[in-house]
Amino acid sequence: MKKVLTLLAIMAIAMGMVFADGTGSVSGEATGSDQLDFSNKTATLDVTLDLTDGKLGKYFEIGFASEAIGAIGENNAVPTAKVLTSLELTETTSGGDVQNAADTAFIYWIIKGADVDISMKTGADMTTTEDTGSTKIKWKASTATSANGEGGIAGTSTSGAESVTKIADVKAVSDDSSTAVVKSGSIPLTVSTVDLLTTSVVDGSYSGTLTLSISASN
Repeated sequence: MKKVLTLLAIMAIAMGMVFADGTGSVSGEATGSDQLDFSNKTATLDVTLDLTDGKLGKYFEIGFASEAIGAIGENNAVPTAKVLTSLELTETTSGGDVQNAADTAFIYWIIKGADVDISMKTGADMTTTEDTGSTKIKWKASTATSANGEGGIAGTSTSGAESVTKIADVKAVSDDSSTAVVKSGSIPLTVSTVDLLTTSVVDGSYSGTLTLSISASN
């Protein structure tokens, strides 16, 4: 008899585990007195989160933004970047070159659980669809020394360069390497033409490409 009772208890526990899913909905009918009984009537929804296999233990986000972002704020609030996909050069400098207006472009990063280097690379000289490719404008991208958050580095990359230019060194692993921390920040970006005044050009809209890359710190 004891064995039977033990077996029944085990089955009851197992069934309780199996049927622990949310009910999703609940309903009821009026009693004979034409009253609804709302007692102990609840609908439940099971909410699950799978963080196996190290999900979100490490994370990175890098890119271009139209506004600066800073370090992680109070209550561990992660800043949201206003992503920038194109940049217009509108300001003429004293030497006749043209650049983007101040505080219109930034490189930003949000890193968790990894020490990384962030680099940029300018592509080929600017060209225009109005020409077959013989007209080219040299250009450069530069980051300033000041940065919001930790890790920003001043650097300059000129079009046609084969190598990348390191512009951030972000440390997002705690000193004891047991706790992943989040680091975020940004650094101002200036893009300008080079020797435009002495370059022979044709009328047209010119464009080039600036590329960001990320890698583990050496």
